[in-house]
Amino acid sequence: MPSYDWRDFRSATLPGRFPDWAAGRAIWERYPTEEDRPQEWLNRFRALERPAPAVPRLFISHKQVDRDLALRIAWLAHEAGMDFWIDVLDPQLSMINGTQLLAVATAGIIETALLNCSHLIAVMSPETRGSAWVPYEYGRVKEMLPVTTQVACWLHPELDHQNLPEYMYLGKITLSEQINDWLTNQLQAINRRHSDHASGFQPAWRGREPKPLPPPSGLARFATSP
Repeated sequence: MPSYDWRDFRSATLPGRFPDWAAGRAIWERYPTEEDRPQEWLNRFRALERPAPAVPRLFISHKQVDRDLALRIAWLAHEAGMDFWIDVLDPQLSMINGTQLLAVATAGIIETALLNCSHLIAVMSPETRGSAWVPYEYGRVKEMLPVTTQVACWLHPELDHQNLPEYMYLGKITLSEQINDWLTNQLQAINRRHSDHASGFQPAWRGREPKPLPPPSGLARFATSP
């Protein structure tokens, strides 16, 4: 089955933690050294055309300070039956701490995850402003169509609407746990288009259920349905 729990690969080498079916897997066979040109190695991921993942998989984009919000969204995806990738549950990102090529390895893991995710949701909070990763990740997963339901963002109730980037209006804007509706609709759409697609691997959730997302306030008028 073309899916697995990222947390089961704590003892794997960097190439070994990616299964054969994963887009970008071959690039890890030649991991760069200090004498190589790491940027050229990373560009090999960016040159790949994103395949259609065999299972629906959600990439959760967020700033580290919003870790708890992102974990709740991961839990909601799990409950809906959708695979997900989130950096704070990826064991390899903590294992590579202290290496000289930390930034390169981290970027490579994120690039591989982006290539193998069909959907993305960005956590937009008062802390998101100035993030370089969130807009980049959003653009990497988003379809070429101007408006799409395949990417979304979740709005924190304390976010000033003036700080919401305009490109977020090209995808679904969700509030509170309205994410459930978006996930369900996306899974139903995939089932209609690909009746023979593989189901994701759904292990039991590890640890406690994260606390619910804060309810919406004055931002309710910004909820959209592209």
